[in-house]
Amino acid sequence: MNMKSIFILTLYLSFSFTLSAQTTFDYDTDIAPVLEKYCVKCHGPEKQKSGYRLDSYEALMTPGESEEVAIDAGFPMTSPLIEYLLLPPEDEYAMPPEGEDAPSGDEILTVARWIHGGAKSKSAGQGKLSLEKLLGESAFPAVERLRTKGAVIDKLAENSSNLVVDLQRLAPKIDASAIEDLKSVGPYVHEFRAALLPSSAKVSEWIGTFENATRLDLSHGKFGDEIVASLNRLGGIKYLNLFGTQLTDSGLKDLQVPKGGQLFLGNTKVGNAALMKARAGKPNVTIYGNPDVNQTLGITEKAWGNSSTFNPIP
Repeated sequence: MNMKSIFILTLYLSFSFTLSAQTTFDYDTDIAPVLEKYCVKCHGPEKQKSGYRLDSYEALMTPGESEEVAIDAGFPMTSPLIEYLLLPPEDEYAMPPEGEDAPSGDEILTVARWIHGGAKSKSAGQGKLSLEKLLGESAFPAVERLRTKGAVIDKLAENSSNLVVDLQRLAPKIDASAIEDLKSVGPYVHEFRAALLPSSAKVSEWIGTFENATRLDLSHGKFGDEIVASLNRLGGIKYLNLFGTQLTDSGLKDLQVPKGGQLFLGNTKVGNAALMKARAGKPNVTIYGNPDVNQTLGITEKAWGNSSTFNPIP
């Protein structure tokens, strides 16, 4: 353990019974500036090392790739954030990396005291953060322009910069300016729906910017295997709807996402043999192809025979 670690740990143990009583710390006024100064470069909208974002209170409380939250509210010394801040600079997991400006002992102690006091955020509890404040000057104007063109865009949750984007009305007439705005908004997109995207939408050029997306509905889009390389960059996808697209056996073979969840491939150019092979090779993914008509009729007949109320014909 380095001297900084000893310093912080000693202070914490010395004052652990009086920290919360002496001073109240808040995320927005005391913690966000520290994280913005030292952490957001590697854990923000542009880059998320180990799957962690530290640019908002909601993001800070969201698990990363290790499925562990960076903050253990009430317990600084078991919080991964404190653990990594206390690592010696030469350690490969040190935050910030060696050569970058590092927080002072007082700044780390402030974070530790905040965690000890419950890791609270007044604004998060009151829902005061606007989308403009959450996204900043670079992405918010792009959101506004897309909205004027018919896109429906909103926060996934209160005080979250994660976006739900619905391009249903805009998709058929998407233009070059809208594509540039989508690239700006991309890192914030978590759920996206845009059926019937035309070939002119050049989906492969911008879908890869949705690096934090978990759900994509691209059904009936006029594209095929050229989109696969971009989709493979989206490691967090849990729901991918490619129904009615031009995806082929070759594209499915190269498709690496989702790694778990649901994949819809009905009415594509994927054959049954390739579909069965994909199902065998992706046991954690439920892959839907074209519905089996006989199976559907069998289910209907069984339901009809077992229910006095089931009526498939309204």
